[in-house]
Amino acid sequence: MKKNWCSFIFCFLFLLKCFSAPLELVSENVLENGLTTFILPDNSNALVRIEFCVKAGFSSQTQQTNGFFKLYSNIINSSAKNFSFLSADCKADSTHFIIELPPSQLYEVLDELSKLMFSNQFSNEIINAEFTKLKNENANLVKDASGILNAGIDSKVFSETPWKHDSGIYPNLFKKYSTSQVRATLNYIANNWYTPQNSAIFISGNILPQETLAILNQTFGCYFSNTKVPIEKPSTISNKQKKFVIHHPEFST
Repeated sequence: MKKNWCSFIFCFLFLLKCFSAPLELVSENVLENGLTTFILPDNSNALVRIEFCVKAGFSSQTQQTNGFFKLYSNIINSSAKNFSFLSADCKADSTHFIIELPPSQLYEVLDELSKLMFSNQFSNEIINAEFTKLKNENANLVKDASGILNAGIDSKVFSETPWKHDSGIYPNLFKKYSTSQVRATLNYIANNWYTPQNSAIFISGNILPQETLAILNQTFGCYFSNTKVPIEKPSTISNKQKKFVIHHPEFST
């Protein structure tokens, strides 16, 4: 686990930029449920910064879950009630959620954040709203010349697994899903990727490491999962040896 998250800690330090503390002050721990935690006290910062990372990005998608990893992060982002995320980005290899807050709100925010990440309890209203929004966004890409060009290039360059890229979300695939089917796919992602063993949390600011670790045990530490991230079987190349023509009204013929 330590090696798996080594790159995350250096990325974390780079993102904060203002760190004056040496690296050895970073406290790394693994909770009983497998969640890796990094805590760095920084009295020069009045706010506490939290970054939660889960190894669930576009590259984890399959043909069946195409687009749903981004949908999952969007739903979490819109479900927060007592705080707002600075960002909630589904990237190639992982999804990152960032929050800044006063130290006095640390327990309340970590409590809500842990529920958002691990309880998988989202209303049909939020699921439908975010699902519709994502469908509309991707439908608009078909009308945009640059969007269809990028998607066409990616589908050719990454012809074996186009669904493992942001541009690989195809609007027609989304049309067939009912709310219950969407929830079933989201449950599959939650049970297999949004787990303590597959996640890490980074906390820095005006905090006490032992108190912060105790809060993490009281909040995130309450969730356990025995699920291991599944290994995708090699896919069958469906468009090998085929040629593609990119067509759009804005393109000259």
